[in-house]
Amino acid sequence: MEIDSSFYPTPVFRCHLQRTEPIGPDALHEISKLVFGEQIPDKIFYSGKNFWIESKKNAATEDHREVLCIKIPFLKDAEEVLVTRMGTDIVVTVDRAQRIITLPRALYSLEMEEYLREDNLLRVVFRDIPVEKEELELSVNKNVLDKLRSMRRMKL
Repeated sequence: MEIDSSFYPTPVFRCHLQRTEPIGPDALHEISKLVFGEQIPDKIFYSGKNFWIESKKNAATEDHREVLCIKIPFLKDAEEVLVTRMGTDIVVTVDRAQRIITLPRALYSLEMEEYLREDNLLRVVFRDIPVEKEELELSVNKNVLDKLRSMRRMKL
């Protein structure tokens, strides 16, 4: 089935739609029997990594890159792969399948540079956004700053 291949190697468990909402421990126990059968439900069914971040730093040029690695089971057989940045998400399109992936916070302020395919692994490369020195300096209204300082003194 397509769902199994989409989530491989993570196992997929199924349960038919129930006539009523399972409310209470007894009803949830019945659902667990339907979903897991004879298997123990608190067993770890998969412990591999499906995505991770690698840091790459070039000491000579001081270039710094963060690489988001995503395992996609059907990637090596795909004809078309497209990755686009949309705010704090990336949209990954593999042939006709499309997924929106929320980026880890560590990548929010970085710029997506490129993406690379390696068998069933998608590597999305992020880099620091170059900032001019002028942008680093804060422009603070002195009156606002004085007011904030006086408010802090009153609370002490």
